[in-house]
Amino acid sequence: MDVRRRAVDALSVVLEELDLAHPTEAMKASVVLASGSNQTESFTPGQVTRISEAIAARGITAVEVMQALARRGFREEAENLLFLLRLRVSGDYLQTSAVVRDGRVVSAINDPNDYAGPGSGYRLDEARRAEIAAIRDVLDRDEILRVEERFRGGEEGRIAYRTMGPAEPGSEADEVVVGVSPGFGTELYQTLAGHPLSAVLAALRQGVESGGARMRIVRFRHTADTSFLGLSAAGLAGSGIGIGIQAKGTAVIHRSDRRPHNNLELFSNAPITTLEHYRAMGANAAAYARGEVPEPVVVPTAGEALGARFHARVALLYAIETALTADGATPEELAVDFLGSAG
Repeated sequence: MDVRRRAVDALSVVLEELDLAHPTEAMKASVVLASGSNQTESFTPGQVTRISEAIAARGITAVEVMQALARRGFREEAENLLFLLRLRVSGDYLQTSAVVRDGRVVSAINDPNDYAGPGSGYRLDEARRAEIAAIRDVLDRDEILRVEERFRGGEEGRIAYRTMGPAEPGSEADEVVVGVSPGFGTELYQTLAGHPLSAVLAALRQGVESGGARMRIVRFRHTADTSFLGLSAAGLAGSGIGIGIQAKGTAVIHRSDRRPHNNLELFSNAPITTLEHYRAMGANAAAYARGEVPEPVVVPTAGEALGARFHARVALLYAIETALTADGATPEELAVDFLGSAG
C-alpha cells in the first residue's frame, strides 16, 4: 500500500506542477485502495482526453516531468525516469529478448542461452499429435456460418436492405454516415453479445436522431477493418463524422481529418456492448457532428475473460468478413426498411 500511495502521489504532483489537473484526496484514495478500475473515482475519459490534448498542445516533455518530480521531493522517481530515457536514447533495450536488471540491459547478445537450433526442443510424438487432432467441438468457419444461418429468417422479418448504387459524398452538416462491413446482414446477423444487427442499427439511428442529426448507411467492401470502415464513412459524411461497425459488433466513431486508428471513440468489447451503448454512441456521433466534445461512452467490464471465451470466434468472423472484400470496391448506398418492432 505504501508503494501504491507513493506512485499515486508522484503522478498527482506531476499533474499539479504542470497545471494539467488537480486530483482530490478522495480521488487518490480511491485509486490506491481499488482492486480494479470500476472501484475508482478518478478522471472521466473526457477529462483524460483534455489532459492529453493539453500535453500535446503545450509540447510537454519527459524532462519537464522529471523536473516536476524533483521539485516536489520525488527525486528517486525522477532519476528512474531519467534512466529509462537514457535507455531509449542508447537503444540498448532493443537488443534481442532484452530485459533491464540491476540498471543493466541483459539480452540474448550479452547473456546467450543454450538453444541448440530447430528440432532441439520439445517435439510432438505421433500419439500426442493424434490425440490433439481428435479434440472434439472444434470451431471452424462452417460451424460459424451454420449458427448464423439460424438467425437469417428472424432478421429478414425485422429489416430489409436495398442497394441504391454507389455512395456519394454528402453535403449536409448534420449527416452522420454509418459504414457497415461486407458481411453485415448478408452472411452474419447478430453481434457477439447476441443482439440482432437490425436492433443495433435501430439503436444507432435513435441515438443519432435524438442528437439532432441524420443517419445514412453505406456498405463498404474494400475493407472489413473497423477503423477503416469508420474513416471511410467519415469521408462520405457531410459532417465529417462516421461510425464504422463490423457484424460482430465492434465499432468506432471516426472523423475524416484523423489518421486511420486515431478514432474519436472505440467500442472494442462487443460481447458486453448493449443496445443502450449503441444508442449512446449514435448520440455522441451527432454531438461530434455539431462540433461538440461529448463525454465518451464507457462499456464497463467486470473482469470477464473475454479473450479466452471469444478469441477463436472473433478470428473466424473476421476471416469470413475479409473473404468478402475486394480491392477498390465501390461503397454502396443502402436503404434500410425496419419491419415489425425492429425500428
